Amino acid sequence: MFAHRFLLRVLVMALTAGVTLADHDTAPAEPLRVAVEPVGPSAGPADAPVTIVEFSDFACPYCAALQPTLERVKTEYAGRVR
Repeated sequence: MFAHRFLLRVLVMALTAGVTLADHDTAPAEPLRVAVEPVGPSAGPADAPVTIVEFSDFACPYCAALQPTLERVKTEYAGRVR
């Protein structure tokens, strides 16, 4: 459960990158960006602002437990997550 909440927090932070509540007078810091080419199997638009790269083991119970969270992220942030 902790991993699911953590993933959702990271996703929300990524989707709202540059938005700060504490300091509105300074320019927002540039968010971390890693180029991930839109090739191979993927879901979501190629130009989505957030890309989740998943490494999974089909026999891992923790990987299986994460699937409902990933489905929820895809549903709630449709069009903004790849």
